[in-house]
Amino acid sequence: MGKKDAPDNVVSSIGDAVVRESDVKLLDGPHWLSDRIIGFYFEHLHQQIHEGSEKICFIRYIPQHDNRT
Repeated sequence: MGKKDAPDNVVSSIGDAVVRESDVKLLDGPHWLSDRIIGFYFEHLHQQIHEGSEKICFIRYIPQHDNRT
């Protein structure tokens, strides 16, 4: 299997948010954060830090699939 064919394994998940190996590699920089990393962090804040808080609201970003070739 070549690098492009290698599986992108799940490293961690919280709720519906999933972080894959390719997302973790982005953290070595200098790269932009992926939507999955940002979504995972927001899910972490929502579930682990601010659960039950009436003072903060997290709005989930759901990326649209691009069907262009």
